[in-house]
Amino acid sequence: MRCSGCDSLKPRNWLGTPGEGPVLEFESFIKIFFADQGSKADALAALGYVREWAHEREVENIAIAQGYLAGTGPFPERAAVLAVTGRFLTDFADMVGAWADWATTVVEDWPEDPKDAQPIWQVFEDIASRGNLSDTKPAGQKP
Repeated sequence: MRCSGCDSLKPRNWLGTPGEGPVLEFESFIKIFFADQGSKADALAALGYVREWAHEREVENIAIAQGYLAGTGPFPERAAVLAVTGRFLTDFADMVGAWADWATTVVEDWPEDPKDAQPIWQVFEDIASRGNLSDTKPAGQKP
């Protein structure tokens, strides 16, 4: 007897279907999001953990890449796929680390009570200047 839905569980069927976008689960980021409910020291500590996480990923990613270059990486038959996904994971960790470095310099200038911090309006201007929402297309969509 065949189960209904078993065909959809086959990898080839699953790989050919659209997936959802990324989901971000990032506790230290939430701590920064609520920094105005704590202290400047709390925010700086959370950013320190983020920088540490990014550095640990960098060390791991470099070691893995060096292993592949030396011919000792695990699953060498999957190297083409792992290069693509490894690039994403490395770029993501780099972006998180760069953000944490930048955010640390901002938070260091805050008063002791984050509720009294002044916004950097230029950040909003930079984000807003990325384009007109009506001009943007979803990734992968042709103009």
